[in-house]
Amino acid sequence: MSAVAEWVGVVVGSTTAGSLVTAFFNRRKLKAEGNRLDAEAAHVIAQTAVTLVAPLQAQVTELLGRVEALEDENEATRTTLGKAFSYIRELLRWVREHLPDLTPPMPPPGLKL
Repeated sequence: MSAVAEWVGVVVGSTTAGSLVTAFFNRRKLKAEGNRLDAEAAHVIAQTAVTLVAPLQAQVTELLGRVEALEDENEATRTTLGKAFSYIRELLRWVREHLPDLTPPMPPPGLKL
């Protein structure tokens, strides 16, 4: 009976050891496959990001150009308006000085001279 028990122990032990070794190598294989899948996913995400960002970069570049042009136009307009207001103030001063008996027209509401 002890010989049978020994054989049962050998079979069970070798099966258990074999299962453990197989599980260990399968785990390593799955881990390597998981790393490969992670790398592929990262690559796909990077490609998608580049594909999505490239048109946006072109739009941003175009918009930056437009903003710069509008800022230049705004500065020129503000400069022109500032000169116009200065001229109007000077005219009003001249009218008051040289034509004291006449009253110049009132500026429109909301316009502060």
